[in-house]
Amino acid sequence: MKKYLLRGFVFGVLTIVAVIGCTDSTSIIPETEENISEPSPIPGQYIVVLKGSEKNKIIPGQVSQIESVRNEIIARNNLSLDKVKDTYSHALPGFVAELDDEQLERLQRDENVSYIEQDRMITFAPPCGTPKGGPCDGGGGGGGG
Repeated sequence: MKKYLLRGFVFGVLTIVAVIGCTDSTSIIPETEENISEPSPIPGQYIVVLKGSEKNKIIPGQVSQIESVRNEIIARNNLSLDKVKDTYSHALPGFVAELDDEQLERLQRDENVSYIEQDRMITFAPPCGTPKGGPCDGGGGGGGG
């Protein structure tokens, strides 16, 4: 009986040691907040998100349809196509444009505009272990010896 208790105790201790010894105290995935700089607004540049009407639904991925709606909005509001920096057609239908305050107000009242947001510059820090990112924290923990 004593022999079985001793085996059970030894097995339990070894299991606990193995579980604790196999866990890594450092995270493989670095914290997101550490890798993103504070978004800085791009002066005079805005993201214009489009909305469709009851009879004219905007379908994500339909580039020609989104460009057509964009061009109608630009013509209706006396804007220049040269000020359009980019067009979005998948995640959300819309475009990026340089606008002054008057143009911004006109677009905000347009029936085919869902909302307008200030465009921002977001910079990600290079991941650790890359040539410009430097070494990862913790020195790798290989031990090598």
